[in-house]
Amino acid sequence: MGLPAVSLLLLLFSTLISYSGQSSLGLSSRHLTSPAASQPGGCILLDAEPVVINVTQDRRVFFRWSDSARQLQCWRAGAAANGMRLLPGQLRQLSQQPYIGVDTRTLAQYFSLPAPAQSQRMARGIAFDSALQQLGAFAALPQAHTWLRPAFYLHADQTLPVGDIRRIARVLHQHRVNRLYFLLDTK
Repeated sequence: MGLPAVSLLLLLFSTLISYSGQSSLGLSSRHLTSPAASQPGGCILLDAEPVVINVTQDRRVFFRWSDSARQLQCWRAGAAANGMRLLPGQLRQLSQQPYIGVDTRTLAQYFSLPAPAQSQRMARGIAFDSALQQLGAFAALPQAHTWLRPAFYLHADQTLPVGDIRRIARVLHQHRVNRLYFLLDTK
């Protein structure tokens, strides 16, 4: 085995993180099709501020931060970027969401819906291309500690095209995030 092959194997092993069942971020294998449930579990996370990018089989995207305050900051920044100021009740409601499943550019429409429709809309996720724009905005947010960058973890099944993985990595790289890990179901 030559040096390039060994390097490739080391790269693969260093970026793949296997977990069984559920991660400490509350995402389980059920989240490939339904991101509604969240329970604590075990997952080895290597960096500060882990963020899971969950892509479903139908290319809908959900974002989940390990830190709920950071997730709320993303909601606020997304709303502000689109000229919307979130009211205290709206902030309370968003702080109770376990993940971001709504394009922040559509928050005004989201809050105009009745509660059951809001739940359905949140559970549907964000269209892939819109989610890439959101990812760039989230990755660009200032960090609490400038020496720590968030670690992004991609959770998807084998049907996600390699081109989509490259697009995600390119957006992160444009915002000086150079670590993208993969969460794999071991079942």
